[in-house]
Amino acid sequence: MEYFKDGTVCGIENCPSKEFRWESGMKVCKRGHEHEGVQRQQDEDDFGKEGRKTRRKKEVEEKAVPAHRGSRALELYFQAYQLILWKQCFALVHDKGFPSEFEGVVRDLWALRLQLLKDRLGDVSEESGTSKMFRSQVEVLESGSEEGLGKKGGSPKENIPRLVGTLGLCYLGGILLRLPISLGDIYRWAVREEIPFFRAIRHIPRTLRSKLLPQYVGALDTQVLIQPETLHKAVYRLVILFDHSFSMTLPALNYPPLLFKFIRELALPLELYITVQRLSSLLSRSHTFPTPNPRQTFHTLPEIQLLSLLIIATKLHHPHDSIPRCTSTLTEPGTLALDWDAWCQAQATHAEKSSTTKSARRAKTIATSEKDVFAMSNAQLDDYLDWYEETWVDQSGEPNPKGLPQQLLDMFPMQRRQSNNIETSTPLPPGSDAETTHGESLTIDKLVAVQQSMKLRDLVSEPSEGGLGLEVPVVRRIGSFYKHYRREEDLSSEPARAFHEAAAELVGVSLTTLLQCVFRNERELRLWKDRKDRNGVARGAEADGDASDV
Repeated sequence: MEYFKDGTVCGIENCPSKEFRWESGMKVCKRGHEHEGVQRQQDEDDFGKEGRKTRRKKEVEEKAVPAHRGSRALELYFQAYQLILWKQCFALVHDKGFPSEFEGVVRDLWALRLQLLKDRLGDVSEESGTSKMFRSQVEVLESGSEEGLGKKGGSPKENIPRLVGTLGLCYLGGILLRLPISLGDIYRWAVREEIPFFRAIRHIPRTLRSKLLPQYVGALDTQVLIQPETLHKAVYRLVILFDHSFSMTLPALNYPPLLFKFIRELALPLELYITVQRLSSLLSRSHTFPTPNPRQTFHTLPEIQLLSLLIIATKLHHPHDSIPRCTSTLTEPGTLALDWDAWCQAQATHAEKSSTTKSARRAKTIATSEKDVFAMSNAQLDDYLDWYEETWVDQSGEPNPKGLPQQLLDMFPMQRRQSNNIETSTPLPPGSDAETTHGESLTIDKLVAVQQSMKLRDLVSEPSEGGLGLEVPVVRRIGSFYKHYRREEDLSSEPARAFHEAAAELVGVSLTTLLQCVFRNERELRLWKDRKDRNGVARGAEADGDASDV
């Protein structure tokens, strides 16, 4: 017999019973007291349903797909790696104006890298490893292979290719096509998220991402900015790899347009182009990657060598001091003196206006620390949270992939960025044509401001020898009082520091590395001059000996 509780007490004859049953339609307590006037009428439709129990169905949880291991895990990692590389090539071709052949060149370089780890994944047919290259679909390379730099000429600790290697492959693809690009450009595009690199794992479909091992997910989830030198080292490791494994020699840099680009970006006089060519000829620079050497330093890399020679030419014709120098003819290089105060002002104005673009703001946002948040305005906080939502929040389409309480999610709505597509300020979409045009106009404005501030040097002819005991006047010529900067502490003047910092950012190295590279090239020029002087003295001595014999 089943009893029920309805929250009442029987109370008949002080009965404390709280349990009741239905008997012949009457409510009866457990002790048998009948409650008159309380009857239960049963609906005919509910016949036979008394005492029926219902239970809530449990939600069926989706079982997580177990991550693969062994060669299959490597294969999935290579597929994800290749997909990121394809997205980078797609952005460079469609947003940066690279030729359509660029994707095919990078694909061939990637295919060469795949051949070096074929033994780790087993036998792979050539058709399955090449015909499915660089497709937009996720299901690429049913059977792939990959290479690490653990071979000869590479680091033995590196068993899988790092994500920074994708940027190196893109750069080498541009070198093979003779494009005037620098590693500084690749580094800035990666930092500003104009090409996929920062947190590249979010560009991988969730179905593929869930099957990757944690160490492979971490390899594709870059959460900190890479150092500029890291990219240069990665490129040089690739050069060593292709040279040792395939005897492939990369062509020389297409330095004429690249040098012109450096001069234009630094707002320098165009006459320095001829001086750099002369210095390059004196030092027998071929602008090619050096012979593989484990003890190689940055100053031997062709791009840094080219910029170092440009800095030396600038210091020869336009030194960062206030010493007045004269010219002997109006055709001499450096006749028009560069006003470094005006250059610093133009550079600061250019940097301030360039920071309004969305790409530049993203580069700053990535490097934001906890202390920077307290100094942000409301607009900066909104922009930072929008970037955080776009970068860190799961965009797989699921309403709540982490299973967080809905009350907590309602406190932080994420619909403002989607609903407010119109920017209230002036920033432009990253990598867009409008942003590129905006940057070109800012560069032209900087060039005009610097060129207008240049002044003509004093024209002083060569002084004749003094007569009657008169001293010959000292004339300071262009190139005199040349100053070396070996460490950052040596950059005592503001123009010198601002110029070298802009040059280091342009090529993608630190200021200390650039100063060391420039100093090494200056030392080579000094040795060349000493050899020339010794040869001149030796030839003069031989001429005097021949005359005495006569």
